[in-house]
Amino acid sequence: MRTTLLVAGLILPSLLSAAEEGSQNAALPEIKATIRFHSDSYGIVPDDIELPASTLLQAKQHRVIEGDLGRLPIRIYVRETPNQPRPTIEVNVVNTRTNQPLTGYPAKQGVGPLGMLSFNIPVTSAEMDTLVRTTKKSVEGKLGKVDSVSLHVDLDIPVNPETNADGDPILDCDELLRQDHEVVDDVSQKINDTSTHGVRSVADAYVGCLNKQTDTLITQLKPDDKKTMERIQQLLPDLAPVSFDSAVNANGGGYFSMLSLAGVGVDCVQAETLNRLTKQLGQSSGASPEARKAVSIALASCQTTLKKLVAAPENAGDDANVSDLKKQFQSDLTKAKAALKELQEIATKLPDNSAMLLAQSSLAILATPIGFQ
Repeated sequence: MRTTLLVAGLILPSLLSAAEEGSQNAALPEIKATIRFHSDSYGIVPDDIELPASTLLQAKQHRVIEGDLGRLPIRIYVRETPNQPRPTIEVNVVNTRTNQPLTGYPAKQGVGPLGMLSFNIPVTSAEMDTLVRTTKKSVEGKLGKVDSVSLHVDLDIPVNPETNADGDPILDCDELLRQDHEVVDDVSQKINDTSTHGVRSVADAYVGCLNKQTDTLITQLKPDDKKTMERIQQLLPDLAPVSFDSAVNANGGGYFSMLSLAGVGVDCVQAETLNRLTKQLGQSSGASPEARKAVSIALASCQTTLKKLVAAPENAGDDANVSDLKKQFQSDLTKAKAALKELQEIATKLPDNSAMLLAQSSLAILATPIGFQ
């Protein structure tokens, strides 16, 4: 009964066509809903799916969105209702063949100061395959493994966080960590500062929150797992510099702001990897030969990537100190090779899901700056 009433109460097509009484209401700001794909291995994913525009049901004091999850027989219902200090968002995700909600739905969240919410959408492996196969992909290259799908809800409300002495926004960790994987871009746009400094400051806040949570989780691990995580924390940062050296060298010794933004990506990859590794090590996981093979292939790809990096500046200008750049590259390359060797050894002792994440993220860290040229 509850499910039927909520679905009917959230949105009915007849109500949508008959009850639209304007589009502006201060207590019910405009909302947008987007389906997003996420890859734990930081691979290429399909394009976002934008759900239809919201409709204001003034008489009912609701703003609503209704749309399909791609070509799947799954319908998404979003309802915004007035509340203080900000509105409440209710979501239902229903299998239209069975008329039953997916696990975890209906769901409700209060809107925080960032004016954004994220809801995980649980789909089966078969549904995920269909969704990925039938969704547009604009970015060139092979698709990575899509691990999850989320619903991102964005409210049109002003976001003006307090700032510290350096002018960087002060952001709440609980609010940042409940957002999806595009949180850095989302928040930078929300605060209307997409400059390199603006994105960097948001990323620093996000990475800081992740690291605090990771450190707390590490203390709860078994002694051996705790020691493993602490060692991985020390090794992962050694992989990134050689890629930056390579990108700088490929630009003839030049340095660009986009390269700095690539550094934001690396920092986030490292922090997210450590966070998820810690969570995964806190759970039991069985081993499988197929997963071990995949881990081996991923780490072998890291070796291949190392060999492709640019070892010396190309078309270096007069202001480039080629000798120093070469020395820096060789120094960082030595550290990266040693770190990768030890990470491979660590991966063989990890549960499969943790080992896979470590291998894939190591490759992502090595490859991130390439292309920012």
